[in-house]
Formats: sequence, structure tokens, C-alpha cells
Amino acid sequence: MAWFNRTIDFLSDTFKSQQNHLPLLAAAGASFTLGFVLHSTISKGPLEPDVLRAPRKATVSDKQGHGHPLPSDVLPGARDVATPYGSIRVYEWGPEDGPKILFVHGITTPCISLGGLAHALVDRGFRVMLFDLFGRGYSDAPSDLPQDDRLFATQILLALASSPISWTGAGSGKFSLAGYSLGGGIVAAFASYFPQLITSLFLLGPSGMIRDSHISFQSRFLYSHGLVPESILTVLVRRRLSAGPLVTPKDKSDQKFSAEDAVTEEFTAQESTQVLSRAYPRISLADAVNWQVGTHVGFVHSFMSSMRFGPILQQRQFETWNRLGKFLASQHGVWTGEREKGLTGDKVFIITGVSDPIIVKDELIEDATAALEGNVQFKFLDAGHEFPSTKYDEVAQFIEEKVYALKAFPFHFSDHPLLPICSLSIGPGSKDGSTIVLSKPPLCISPASPSLARVKSRFVILLALFLTGIKQSTVRANMTAGYRFPVDLKQFKKLTLDPKNPKLSPQQKQDLLHNINIFRDAIIAFTATGSARGLAGHTGGPFDTAPEVCILLGLINGNPGGYVDALFDEAGHRVATQYLLAALDGKIDPDHLLNYRNADSKLPGHPELGLTPGVKFSSGRLGHMWAMANGISMANKEKNVLLLGSDGSQQEGNDAEAARIAVANNLKVKLFVDNNDVTIAGHPSQYLKGYDLERTLGGHGLKVIRAVGEDLDSLYPAICEVIKHNGPAAVIADRKMAVGIEEIEGQIKAHDVIPVDVARKYLTKRGYSKEQLAFYDELKTSSNSHQYVGSTKYKGSNRVIFGEAVNSVLDSLSKEEAAHRVMVIDSDLEGSTGLKEIHSKHPEVFVPSGVMERGNFSAAAGFGFGSNGERQGVFSTFSAFLEMCISEITMARLNRCTVLSHFSHSGVDEIADNTCHFGLNHFFADNGLMDAESTSLYFPADGEQMKAVVRKVFFDEGMRFIFSTRSKTPYILKQDSDQKLYGEGYKFVPGREEFIRRGTAGYVVSYGDMLYRSLDAVERLRKQGLDVGLINKPTLNVVDEDAIQIYGSSPFVLVVESIAQKTGLGSRLGSHLLARKLTPKFKTMGTVKEGCGGLYQQINAQGLGPDDIISAIKNAAGK
Repeated sequence: MAWFNRTIDFLSDTFKSQQNHLPLLAAAGASFTLGFVLHSTISKGPLEPDVLRAPRKATVSDKQGHGHPLPSDVLPGARDVATPYGSIRVYEWGPEDGPKILFVHGITTPCISLGGLAHALVDRGFRVMLFDLFGRGYSDAPSDLPQDDRLFATQILLALASSPISWTGAGSGKFSLAGYSLGGGIVAAFASYFPQLITSLFLLGPSGMIRDSHISFQSRFLYSHGLVPESILTVLVRRRLSAGPLVTPKDKSDQKFSAEDAVTEEFTAQESTQVLSRAYPRISLADAVNWQVGTHVGFVHSFMSSMRFGPILQQRQFETWNRLGKFLASQHGVWTGEREKGLTGDKVFIITGVSDPIIVKDELIEDATAALEGNVQFKFLDAGHEFPSTKYDEVAQFIEEKVYALKAFPFHFSDHPLLPICSLSIGPGSKDGSTIVLSKPPLCISPASPSLARVKSRFVILLALFLTGIKQSTVRANMTAGYRFPVDLKQFKKLTLDPKNPKLSPQQKQDLLHNINIFRDAIIAFTATGSARGLAGHTGGPFDTAPEVCILLGLINGNPGGYVDALFDEAGHRVATQYLLAALDGKIDPDHLLNYRNADSKLPGHPELGLTPGVKFSSGRLGHMWAMANGISMANKEKNVLLLGSDGSQQEGNDAEAARIAVANNLKVKLFVDNNDVTIAGHPSQYLKGYDLERTLGGHGLKVIRAVGEDLDSLYPAICEVIKHNGPAAVIADRKMAVGIEEIEGQIKAHDVIPVDVARKYLTKRGYSKEQLAFYDELKTSSNSHQYVGSTKYKGSNRVIFGEAVNSVLDSLSKEEAAHRVMVIDSDLEGSTGLKEIHSKHPEVFVPSGVMERGNFSAAAGFGFGSNGERQGVFSTFSAFLEMCISEITMARLNRCTVLSHFSHSGVDEIADNTCHFGLNHFFADNGLMDAESTSLYFPADGEQMKAVVRKVFFDEGMRFIFSTRSKTPYILKQDSDQKLYGEGYKFVPGREEFIRRGTAGYVVSYGDMLYRSLDAVERLRKQGLDVGLINKPTLNVVDEDAIQIYGSSPFVLVVESIAQKTGLGSRLGSHLLARKLTPKFKTMGTVKEGCGGLYQQINAQGLGPDDIISAIKNAAGK
């Protein structure tokens, strides 16, 4: 045994020498041979097991993590997948309806090396999957199979098959694939055989194109097969991995490298600011690799096998990459009507560091371009080989941009020589997808153990294909990542119209009607997807204005220089018009319209400049665009500025001021008002008697022409006359809303999104086939799959419960007393803010009103003027519109008015209308001086607390503001109980901060919709041994002196809120602590950036998801 160890030492020293190695090896021959014979005799024992087990069960407890180099819950969504090759550790998390991306890591580091990148993409709405390659992290290693393309392809399929959701089967679409270092070579090989499964391919510092000349003598010797006994090589490699490169920096001038350089380069220069695991932000890749080397019996074996057989060197992989390049080349050309096969975008995206010593930039460009036949796009970062773990935000942004820029198509399959169980051939297809037929006999995956490998391959791949939606029969391939838009926008004609000719020719009229029908078909087709996905939306408005829009497009075509190049709209919810115009203009793909209002689609509920390609302005809130259009006109005095309006938007006071300015300056602002007599809550002719658009606008001095909106012989000449007028002018187009859609025509519900069944019926009558509309059947609502701890599974709508709580107060009064003491005024939002409950049960106190927040608030405040709380005005609108009422709030305060305001839709949760509808600046309401009359801001945590707050403060004096969210919230539970915390026996005390959980490690301070999320994080961390406490602060703007002394004396305070971090509680509480000489470690979390669209995804996009809160707490606690 001593001779064996001396031989190992000698060889190890030989490899460290910079001199010629051959004489040294020759001199070692006799010692080596004798040492090997003695060692073989001494160490003879049982055969190596088929599976080398990961140390998961032996050394890692599922409840541990503190101080461990690689905790078992290092990333969310961990699962262990049992396979004939051993157990595979998989991590999967993110929104189920988001774009999917699977990552494959490098040769040495486990998949945590890509954790920061994965988290960054989940923040952007992606669903991510990572897994530890065989023999790394917590994955076992098969000892009897070479780690080559075939084994790794099988592992990818097994990981996909283990998902609780489908990644490749019918109804799921395709996914993106990304690989780093060795993982880059793995995914390139996988994509060359299975391009139909994936949408896009990202290679991060990939192996596969490394030139053979760069491999050092040491690596050639160590990883030669059969020249040296495995036992000796294993010891040598283990020593090299454990000591050499980890402590000895490589000379960057050396053009050759040892394979073990990958160990160092995959985690060189990991910065302290880079967080790979949000649950364990201090995880070190170096420590994780050292742990693998020392404890995973399969790691060194797997490392050596990957070096021998893996997709690393160009001489073995050029043909594989070239197969992928030829496939991509075949995808180019004019679309013929057949489904594209895969890898939409027809290129591979390669990202690498300019100073990478392993993947040489210039060589990679030359070799990859040749192998892929030019179908490649490069991105270079100022970094080395380690960039995925240090530059993950930049990489995530690049991936996000490319994924959302690509078209998504259904897929079909062709032959796959790699597939161990069968190959696939295309059977007779149909319009909605190709037919897949499985054929050909099984292929052996491993030359090392043919019979065993054949059995394993058949079983595993059959299972993988079955679970991913491919069966051993004829199946239909559907897609979910994208759909074919049923309306052919190429049929939209480019008309040229001249306002000097106010009468349409028969051909012009025919063509115009043709365009209007296509425009309306398209509006219905894609806005109905909002209904199918549960995202809401608005169909009636953009459907109505199609005639005006199509006419105006023709006029602009006739004289482009005569108009500012935009159709501005002061009713932003009609955003479907702008998206359709962008598609007609070629800025977005028509198919992408079917992602209307979906998270991260860049098609949110209002137009946002700079977000959506082709969108030329941000509409902001209703009735805010005209005033800005005046300024645009002042900057373009010789051009007409075209503005779409509505009878709803014109109710806003802004428009009255804008009209006077336009007239006073004779601005060429042309207004086209859809007068359909429908808004959210009713018909303006009924709830706003006396409101007449023609008299209102005419009274301001505008030229006003009335027209029948659905009669081109009336509408067209009216528009021509307004365009020709030298000054501000308006067309009022009278029509029923959604005319021609019999189920909703003229009804209030036409303002909202059209139901799918109504849309399908309408489009079917218009001639669209069942197959063209079949995509509606595949669209489903999505919900947050996270199970929150500490609160109920069922939820209540606080905004609705507000109205019910007010009713409970009114129920105690007679109708006469209620009418005398209470006045509730609506702002055309009664169904959205809970006032509908009051309108239905207590109509004696209810005043319907229009879209006039400032006037309505002041009316409510005036009702309570001089009453000392005896009379109460009640006002309600969205929290975003609080900013519009600040001056009126000051006026009410100065007059010591009594008014109760309910602002719903606070924060960002489920705000599909996106940024302009975020309710962020609640503290603006408390804008008085220190000696001002009392102003109270309340944000209840759940429905039971909402009831308690309303009942307690309803008849208080002064101004009270109660906030709620659009989303429903669960009910907070008592500690270690299933009883509601705010249920029976609870009494709300204004100004009191409530201890939900007491702790010694520090406190989280939260309120409203973030309380149950914070409680979830607190409970999970307490189970892990971190004794963190939780405070509910339902009164936002009052300090509880007793409570602040307790949590302010703890080690840290973390504020978690969903309103603006810049102006929220967190921006104030730190000052309150310092004023009392309390100095805990302090951190805040809140809304910090513009929205991503969608519903629950908004919270995660702000970094307020469950993992984010846990990570912030741990960071504050120094864990």
C-alpha cells in the first residue's frame, strides 16, 4: 500500500512539473507497476455498484441548512426523481403559465451555479427548471454508463417528465433550453436531435467547440481510457480537484489548460453581492464543489466520465453542431402554410465572456459560425467563464428579450437517431397540428453494458415520452406557447382618403367596410383571450371606434405630413386598438396579440410608451390625454393632432380645462368621441342627467359635428369637415356599444371583455372555422400555486367586504335616519369598489355619479361639513386615483370635514391594467401639517379586520382613508390554530400595532395584502429555527409607542409592503426609529418598478414573492 501511495505522489508531482513529462513517466514505470499490482491484490473486494449514491440521505437533513455548503432546499421546488439510473435532484418554480426554460449546468458546479439566473428569470415571469447532472449535487451517478450525449439527453427527458405540469405535451407548447459550460455542449447536442421540442436555445460559455490543441498533457493522460488503472486515476483526479486549481490561480498567458481549470473558472470571482440562492444568500460555489469532491462518491467518477465521453471537444462535436446548423438553415424561407418544426427564430444564441480563458472568443466565433452555418447570434460580456453566476441580471435580460421576440408555433417531429426507444416520423397532418407516429426499433444507449442499457433505455425513455405527452400511438401535437391568429391582417387594405372629397366612392366605401370588419374581427378574437385566461379586459370600446380609426388611417395615408403620427386615445382601456395598429404596422407579430394582458407579454391593459413595440404613447388614466395633446399640438402647429375620446373620458374635469386651452390657442386638435352611453357602472344618460357632449364641447367654443357612428355616409363627411377646420373640433359619433353583437349590444357588460362563447359565435358567423378558433379551448386561467402558511386556503374580497361592512352599520339605522346621516357617492366604479352592495341594500343613501373623482370626493366631504361626525360622506375609487384628489383632500382638511374614503385596488397585486393603475402613494393623503386635524390611514389585512375597522371608525370625525386590494386575501390565523385571528372577539383599536408573532431574532412589519405573505415567510423560517416576529400595522400613519419600543429594540426591522417603496411606510419608519434612538438593522421592501402585466405575477416581479421575503429576512438576520 505504501508503494501505491508513493506512486500516486510521484505522478501527482510529475503533473505539477513544467518540464518535459515523458522521461519522468518512464522513470516511474517500475514503481508504478509494482505499486499497482500490490494495490490490486490488497484492495480486491466487491464490484463497484451500478449506482453511486449522492450524500443526500447520509449527511443532509431536510430541516437543516445553516452553515451547510449545499442545503437540500437551496433552491425552491426541490424534488428527487427516482429513475433506473439513480435519483435525480430537480428544482422547478415560477408561474405555471409563464414561458418555460430549462437550465443545464457545467461539469463541476451543481445547478446552484445558475440559481441567480433562474431567480432573475422567475422575477420576469418565467417558469424555470434546473437539475443536478448525474454525480453532482444531490443526483446519483450511474457507474456503468458513459456520461455522453445519449445519457445526458435521457436525463433531460427524465427531468421534464417529472414535472407536475407538461413542458412538451399537448396543451403545453415548447420551452427554451439553456446550458452553461459542459451544459452548453449538452443542450446543443440535445437540440440537434430534438429541435421540435424547444423554442429557443441559449449557450452560455459552451463546451463543444473547444479545439483539441488546447488540451494539456496532464488532461490527456488523466482522462485517457485504459492506459492507467481507474483506481489510480481516480485518486489523482480527486487530489487535483481538491487542491490544485482551487488554491493555485492559473497563468492566463498559458494557452493550454487542464480540464480541472473548469473547477476554478466556473466560480472565479463570485462577488458577495451576487446571490445564487435567495433562501441561503451566502452560498459559496467553491464550498459547494469542495463538498462534492469530499462527500459525493460519484462526483470524481462522473467528472472523469464527462471529460472522456462528454460533448466537450470540437473534433467530437462539430458534426453534432453542424446537424443543428443544417436544421436551422432549412427553417429559412417564405412561410408556406406548414407548421415550423422548432427553434423559432432560426438561430442559436451564444453568450460568453470576453476574458474567458477556456472558451476563446475569436475561436468560438469562427468555429460556431462554421458549424451552425451562420445561424447564430453572439453576445459578449465583460467577464470570464464564471459570468452566469456573476452577471446573471444581464444574461436574464438578454434571454427575456429574445424569448419574447420569438414567434411561437406548434411543433411536429421528424427522425431522431439518438432516441433510444424509437424514432418519430410525420404522419398525415391537419390544420391544427401534425400527427406523430412512433416507429423503428429501440436503439442501444450504452456500449458499456448493452443488455442492461437496452432495458433501461426502453423503460426510461418510454416513461419520459409518455409523461411529456408523447405516446406510443398516433397523437396530435398542440402548442400553448403561442397560437395562430385567426384573422389574416394581410387582407387589411391600405386606403388613401382625402378630406377634400367628403363623399366616398362605391369602391372606397366597400374597401372601408372591408377594413372595419377585419379590424373588428381582430379586436374580438384577441380581447376574448383575456376572458379565457381570467385576465378581464375591454372589448366594446375598441370595437366601437373601428370606423373612425379606419377612416383616420386612410386620411393619414393620403397626407402623412399633415398629421402627428399617432392616434392618441384618452381612454387607455381601449388599448386593443393600439396593439392592433402596432401589428398592422409590422411592429409586433399578429399571433402575439393572443397574449393580450398576459404577464410579461408586454401587452398590458393600458398602452405604455417604451414597453410595447409600435405603441406611440402612454394613455395614463381616463381623461388625461387631451391636455397633453394640446402641448403636442403647440409643438406641431401645422399638423393635426388626432385624439380618440369617449363619453366616459369626457366626464373628467381635465377635459374641460383642455377644451378651453385648445380653443383659446386655436390648436389643431381633432377629437373623435365615441358616444355609446355605456360606462362601467351604467348609462351616463341615466346616472348623469343633463350631461350632453355636444352642448358641453360647443360651450367651450369647439366646432362640434354630430354623426351616426355606424353609418359611413354620416360619419365620413363629419370627420372630413372636422379635419379641414382650422382649429379645434370634435366629431361626436352616436352609436350603441358593441353594435351587431346581439348578446351584449348596448349593455353595460359590453364595456368589459367579451365572453369566449359570444366571441366564438360572432366569429363563426363571420366565417371563421372551428379549427381556427380551437385555440380558445386551450386557454386556461392560472393562479399562484404557492401554499401560504399561517392563513386560510379560502379568501375574501376586502373591496367587496367594505360595502358589506358599511351595510352592517346602516342596518342599525332606520332608512330615514340613514338618509339623513349618510351619503355614499360613486365614481362609476360601484361594482369594483364594493359600493354596489350599498346601492342594492340601501339605495336611500346612494348617489350614482360619473368619472369625476375630485368633484365626488369634495361632495362627500361637503356632506360631512360642520357635522362633528354626525353626518358621514362616503367616497370610493381606485387607489391610483388618490393622486388626483390631493388638493381636494387639503380643502376638506382645512374645512374640518368628515368623510370616509375607500380606495380599492391598492398596491400591484392582480393589476392587469398595469403601471398607471398601480395604487402606490397612500401617504399622499396624510398631507397636512403637524398640528392639522386628524387624518387616519387604515389598511386591513383580511376581510374580518376590514369589518372591524369600518364598524369602529365609521362615525369618527375627520378624514379616514381605508385601503383594500383588487385581489382577494386569505384570513390570518391565530398561532398554532385554525381559528381566525380577527374573528369572534376581536376589537380594532386605531393606532395599535398588533403582534402577530413575537420573536427574538428581529421583526417584520407589514400590513394589508403583504401581511399574509410575510406571515408565510415568518412561519417557514421559525420552523427552521430563526425566531423572527411579525407586526401588523393596520393604522399606517400613527406610531404605537409601546410596540415600537419592542420591535425597535430587536436586532432588525424589515418593512414589507406592496405600495411604493419610495413613499410608503418604509420611507418613514426608519425616521421614527431613529427619533426614538432605536437602531436595529433596517430594511424595506416595496414596489420599485413598472409592471409586468398579468395578475399574481405582479407581486413576484416586484421582488415581493415568498422566496424574496425569506431571503430578505435571512439577509437582515445575517443568515
